[in-house]
Amino acid sequence: MNEPSKKERPSSKDESSSQAESEAVESTAEESSPQAKGKPRKIEIMNKLQQPLMVTLAEGKSLYLGPRESATIAEKDLASPVVQRMLSQRNLIVFSR
Repeated sequence: MNEPSKKERPSSKDESSSQAESEAVESTAEESSPQAKGKPRKIEIMNKLQQPLMVTLAEGKSLYLGPRESATIAEKDLASPVVQRMLSQRNLIVFSR
């Protein structure tokens, strides 16, 4: 009557497959984050002036912003000397960092 209950231990094959599944779930969660695998973070900037601006970004690319227009740039472009100067002159606003 009082037989000890037998717990079945999953086979090593079951353990390895469940471990592989949990690792796969973790890796997809990491890949979906903006910082994962060197994906650059995006930053929104806005032209505060009533005239168009030409902003020289990193790697020599140019961005044209109309009056009160906003655009999204990569975080590395924020380090551009032109962008830094326009931020200090308060011609540009950074919305997200």
